[in-house]
Amino acid sequence: MVSRLCALESSRMQLLMQKAAQYQAARRTARRTARRTMTARAVKLIATACGPDVQHAIKRS
Repeated sequence: MVSRLCALESSRMQLLMQKAAQYQAARRTARRTARRTMTARAVKLIATACGPDVQHAIKRS
């Protein structure tokens, strides 16, 4: 009886840990993509604000 209860608890804990790991991974990837889009947007904004010569320099780099 006790061993069965322990097995049940361990399986539930494994599930919880799996969910937590998935959640953390999702958050990490979301943060990465957000950072990428933000930098791209900032570069675009700066380029449009500064004019064509700066746009050309940004494209070359």
